Amino acid sequence: MPSETVHPGWLHTGEDWYFPDGETGGMGVYAAAAGEVVFVGSEYPGLVVIVQHPDDLSSMYGHLDYALPVAVGQSVERGQVLGSIL
Repeated sequence: MPSETVHPGWLHTGEDWYFPDGETGGMGVYAAAAGEVVFVGSEYPGLVVIVQHPDDLSSMYGHLDYALPVAVGQSVERGQVLGSIL
């Protein structure tokens, strides 16, 4: 994974999405595009999944529950469940 796609020590380089009303815990989190899972772990709080996409793009999904249906090295398709919100 290119080093410029991950910024150790940063809170994150993306956005947190949420509902203004109601509970989001337990809702599914889905891959934005096809790719390969290159990282699963951390304590964000919750787990983090990073998917490497073509053209040196990657996407990071955080605040995930500890039971994940994906593992490092696994190929995922767009819309595939990566986990659920903690």
